[in-house]
Amino acid sequence: MTKKRLSEQFREKLNSLGKSLASHTRSLDNHFKNQETFLALREEELNESSKIIEGQELSNNDSISQLLEPYLKADLSILTVVELKKLCSQNRLKKYSSLKKKDLIELLNVNSVTPPLLEPAKLVKKLKRADLEKILLSILEEDSSS
Repeated sequence: MTKKRLSEQFREKLNSLGKSLASHTRSLDNHFKNQETFLALREEELNESSKIIEGQELSNNDSISQLLEPYLKADLSILTVVELKKLCSQNRLKKYSSLKKKDLIELLNVNSVTPPLLEPAKLVKKLKRADLEKILLSILEEDSSS
């Protein structure tokens, strides 16, 4: 039995490693190509469905936005302490970090800072149950009168 030289053994191992890496790389290339085509098709489907949904939601959102309009107006009391502090930071106010909610609202009012308008979805999360019931009742009344 002849012994192979260490360099030959090393060359054989490198050769087999190179072949397996090349094979793996080719399979990854194929996988990524398949994923790319799948994602392109999925994006087209989502774009088409979002166009359909947007058309339907526009009519629904208009009536809901009109109904929520009084609540959408800027109201600092709806915001959380974190949001109030963020608003203070954005308006470059100082010495607000240790203030409580009531004091933060007062500070913002004194500096004539108006809060951003809330989007309806975020507003619904912040509204009290009584306010939500009023909105729901008005929607139900509107639907029954139609």
